Amino acid sequence: MPSSFHRCLRALLLPAVLLVPISVPAAPAATEPVAAELRTRLAAPEALAGEALRERPLLARFYAARAGKPAWSEPRLLDALLAAVDRSPEDGLDAGDYHRARLATAIDAARRGRLDATGLAALDVLATDAWLALAQDLLSGRLDPQQLDKDWTLRPRSRDLVAALNEALANRRIGESLAALAPAYPEYAQLRRGLAELRRQLAAGGWPTVGALAKGEKIEPGQPHPRVREIRARLLATKEVEATTPVLAPVSVPVPAPAAPAAATTAAGGETAATPAQPAAAEPAPVETVLAEVYDATLVEAVHRFQARHGLTEDGVIGAATVAAMNVSVRERIAQVRLNLERWRWLPGDLGQRYIVVNIPGFELQVIERGRPVLEAKVVVGTQVKPTPVFTGRMQQVVFAPYWNVPGTIASEELLPKLRKNPGEFVKTNMKVITGSGAVVDPTAVNWGEYHPGNFPFRLRQEPGAANPLGRVKFIFPNRYDVYLHDTSKPALFERSQRTYSHGCIRISRPAELAEYLLKSDPRWNRAAIDAAMDAGRERAVPVPEPLPVHLLYWTSWVDAQGLLQFRADVYGRDLALRKALSAL
Repeated sequence: MPSSFHRCLRALLLPAVLLVPISVPAAPAATEPVAAELRTRLAAPEALAGEALRERPLLARFYAARAGKPAWSEPRLLDALLAAVDRSPEDGLDAGDYHRARLATAIDAARRGRLDATGLAALDVLATDAWLALAQDLLSGRLDPQQLDKDWTLRPRSRDLVAALNEALANRRIGESLAALAPAYPEYAQLRRGLAELRRQLAAGGWPTVGALAKGEKIEPGQPHPRVREIRARLLATKEVEATTPVLAPVSVPVPAPAAPAAATTAAGGETAATPAQPAAAEPAPVETVLAEVYDATLVEAVHRFQARHGLTEDGVIGAATVAAMNVSVRERIAQVRLNLERWRWLPGDLGQRYIVVNIPGFELQVIERGRPVLEAKVVVGTQVKPTPVFTGRMQQVVFAPYWNVPGTIASEELLPKLRKNPGEFVKTNMKVITGSGAVVDPTAVNWGEYHPGNFPFRLRQEPGAANPLGRVKFIFPNRYDVYLHDTSKPALFERSQRTYSHGCIRISRPAELAEYLLKSDPRWNRAAIDAAMDAGRERAVPVPEPLPVHLLYWTSWVDAQGLLQFRADVYGRDLALRKALSAL
């Protein structure tokens, strides 16, 4: 009776392919029974039973090109394949997705001479499917990103994997051929190393948790507190602080109240029942004095570094957000890194020699030249309700002293209520109300109560100036989302740790420097000319002499220039969605 392992081959429907005459050398006598079994089973029309084969179209093409000749007759090729599958978790993948258990069992049986032609044919197909599936996942990701984002436009790397497998078999370089398909970006390799370090920490027991603080409570530098010992232990576990002799100081802590005694009452039927005693009048909670570790300067420095590495406010003050980040488990951080490795596999092989990249959850912009950042800036991105999209454009234009042509939804949904309340304020901020014919009307002369979002007939436009939310310059990379980079009239927002405040466009903290970089090949646009144009009070558009790509991407984990593994909050829930989609595969 054939096993489910054998029956899995019968799902490959290749009769049409196998009718094509193909000229190949005759198989050696020792492999001819296996080849015959392969040809028979590859043409079998039965429905799939047993373990699924992931890459059936590629399998069909691979075996059709060799007329069913087995590919894995040499034991060392199978051993190399199994070793490569065992290494797949280093890329954040799951070895179980590549038939790991069945491969190991079948390879061992083949080595002991316990497989007949049927079993060897099954092993051959399973090994081919494992190589092709792992190759596909390393090349372009386990998941098609368009399943999560229908607007995803970046094309991942591609290669003829049938040809690549044939080449790997001919050169007997199975492991090397798979490793070569992973992204070549240095950032990918760094993140892999970060994943390995997290797994070492998991094997060592992970890190301890920190008890919750009282609502609104904060631990200030120099303050003794019972939680300081736990915080020090947490950072010691991840080698973010060195072991030192702590300073102890007395501190008052609440004494846990004893449980209130129950009062006896007589229930129906004469039985005695317990009911809670009535609370006494409120009294001050009792406290006791204990010795607690002092939040010393060494630990303050370590907390600063921890806060920076997790995108928190870098003030050295320990509050609920810092404790929450410390209590994210090592397993959760491993999962987070794996998701970001998957995102790297979705990208094309080359982002460009020069490009602008915005990491949305990192609230950061970088200009990259030959793999190195030459300009960095903080950014403000869209809210959770109006998120900044993930896409790629091409920077083409710098617009100095821009008008703000208010989008229709903002005008009718957000500004119309303000017009009803005080239209005179719009005059003070240089906001123009424009009719469909292009005429400018006095906002104080309009009966705004007659209008609502469904019948709002006006355009709103704000003149250049200090109150203009676009600031003094904007940067255009045409796209269907009408998203662009721009200066801001509210620079104080850049000092906040989480910066999700825009309607989707991206506010940049160093707009003059970006304009200077983009126009540097035009000698007319030195810094003095740029500053003058920004302050001129009249709009002027200047083409970028050498357009370059702009990539808006979503990374919640990466390794920085100092080699530190960074983590950020999943501000738009994209990590959660990706995790669910991968779990469903």
